[in-house]
Amino acid sequence: MWAVCFLWHCPASHLGLPLATALLCGVRTFLGSKLGGTRGPPVLRAAAAQPTRSQGGTLLGVCRRTTVHVMEQVVLLRGINVGGINIPMVDLRRSLTSAGFENVRTVLATGNVRLDSAMTGSQLKTAIEAVLSDRFGYEAWVVVSDVPTLRSVVERYPFDPARDGWHAYVVFGNDDTHLTELASVGDTLDAAVERIAPGESVVYWEVAKGSTTKSTFGRATSKVKYKPTTTTRNLRTLGKLLA
Repeated sequence: MWAVCFLWHCPASHLGLPLATALLCGVRTFLGSKLGGTRGPPVLRAAAAQPTRSQGGTLLGVCRRTTVHVMEQVVLLRGINVGGINIPMVDLRRSLTSAGFENVRTVLATGNVRLDSAMTGSQLKTAIEAVLSDRFGYEAWVVVSDVPTLRSVVERYPFDPARDGWHAYVVFGNDDTHLTELASVGDTLDAAVERIAPGESVVYWEVAKGSTTKSTFGRATSKVKYKPTTTTRNLRTLGKLLA
């Protein structure tokens, strides 16, 4: 049985989700059961699990005014459209949009996404991996960042990105231990074939064309233990992602 004591405008936190901006205060609503339960898109469940910060007063201690900052995020998918995991970019955009993300754009067909979200870091990573796994039926791994951080990563590339006959790569990761392990391989590399340099949550890598998969560092990055935490992008791809 439902009872309504009074109505009051309570701005809802906006995560790019189709939520109403006016809620009933002092009553239990159907939104609460959906957001707090196991039903609905993963993004809704992840957002509902996070506490909101009070930005104003309360009405009888019930309603709180909240402010959520939506930011432009970068999502790099690992291992799609190779090895049998084929995801058309139109389907990827549609799935992320349906999950509640806004302004979803993709660059090339290798899983490079820009979107707007109030979630960041591990929360955003978990939500997107859940969407991908549910929609496309595979164990999804992504690395997330934001546009200013990605721009800084590209600007700090330590080698000559235009070096003739060489590839310029950046290895992104969300596990500092794994990145440190990969960076330690640098002492064993043949400079005539490849070089690496550690960065902020990345490892920079340049390698002679034709040697990417068979080089020492290339083989190291392909180890199974690093698949859930790292992904590699060509510097040209990152430039297009930032354009």
